Amino acid sequence: MHLVFFILLECLILLSLFWHLNVVRQQYKCVRLYKVTTIRLLNKYRCLNFLNTQTYLTSFIMDLKQHL
Repeated sequence: MHLVFFILLECLILLSLFWHLNVVRQQYKCVRLYKVTTIRLLNKYRCLNFLNTQTYLTSFIMDLKQHL
């Protein structure tokens, strides 16, 4: 009986470990996508080269919100 319990417990621990690794990998993908999007947007606005810094920032933030 104890052996069955420990085997089940081990299986549960392994499953939770795999699930946790999968969640971490998904979060990393999201962060990477966010970084790439941010870099693309920054390059886009750098090319436009606004005269007014406030306009630059507000436009950048609005565009970033649309992508997320």
